[in-house]
Amino acid sequence: MPGRIVLYGATGYTGALTAQAMVASGARPVLAGRDQRRLSALAARLSQAGDGTELETAVAAGDGPGTGPGRCGTSSGPVTCSCRLRDRS
Repeated sequence: MPGRIVLYGATGYTGALTAQAMVASGARPVLAGRDQRRLSALAARLSQAGDGTELETAVAAGDGPGTGPGRCGTSSGPVTCSCRLRDRS
């Protein structure tokens, strides 16, 4: 695998739409967020809609402000946030 895509905020409105579009185009993003239950439900829905491949999930440690990956643009490394995609429309 040449690289992995981690989609932060995958369970939000724009994040879920982004994940759906990514899966429809053949990508297999790692779905990241704060609620494992919601991530698992989204992964199951996307798996059924796609080719049946189970998607990975990642839960941010902590449970409050300042405990997740941060607002878009504040994380280190190459990060594409779904909110930036929405702002371009």
